Amino acid sequence: MSNLVRTKQAALDRRVGNLGGSRVSRDIARRAQQAAGDGLVAATRIQAVAYCGNVALNEVAMLSSMEGELIKRAPLGEARYQAIVDTVAGVMASEIARLM
Repeated sequence: MSNLVRTKQAALDRRVGNLGGSRVSRDIARRAQQAAGDGLVAATRIQAVAYCGNVALNEVAMLSSMEGELIKRAPLGEARYQAIVDTVAGVMASEIARLM
């Protein structure tokens, strides 16, 4: 669990934990805790997608650069290089989409 997730969870616990008093029913406190937990899960999912997107972009940039160099050295392989880079980029995009 990252420090950001722990910090968010602690803040939510402080905020929602106070709802258990006599002025607020247990049902409302339980629903508030559930909503806070759902928000934490959504935020974590967003962070995971952003991280994966960052990694994928860097990898595609590296592969594209390599593709350009290979085209200079062996131009007859251009279509193959492009197909490989496009396939890898597509797989990465699918994995990122699957996270949501």
